[in-house]
Amino acid sequence: MAAQENTTNATTTVPPTSSGELSLSDATTITDWRFENGTVHVTMELEISRTVTITDGMAGANTTGATRPPKQSWDLSRGTHNLTMPVEQVRGGSSVTVASAGGSYRLSNAMEPPEDDDANPFETFGGESGLFTGVLMTTGLAGIGAWWVVRSEENGVIEA
Repeated sequence: MAAQENTTNATTTVPPTSSGELSLSDATTITDWRFENGTVHVTMELEISRTVTITDGMAGANTTGATRPPKQSWDLSRGTHNLTMPVEQVRGGSSVTVASAGGSYRLSNAMEPPEDDDANPFETFGGESGLFTGVLMTTGLAGIGAWWVVRSEENGVIEA
């Protein structure tokens, strides 16, 4: 009888800390991970020899066009291994996929919001005060103009 591998497309979300173990398979576990100064640090524990691949998920995210994401593979023996790889950061965020026979996990940290999110949308008009001052000046001048026309006509406004 042939062995059949059970696979699912379920998504598992783990808090963005390096605590907790992530099981890639029965024999491969990520025991710790972190992003630090443009480098990912992954600690893995293997019960049998496996090939582990880390792929940079943010490579090319700040550019236009096609990008081949950098990846590194290690042929690891049984035991605990500390893997490091330089990764690209976009607004302080990084993302990698760690894969081995039996599964993969995407590890990431949060990106910072864009710098222009706090920009004033009325800045083109001199900010909020400039925009509202302009609206009040226009309304006031239109009112004064209307008053002047009505006052200067001898018989009032006959036809507009």
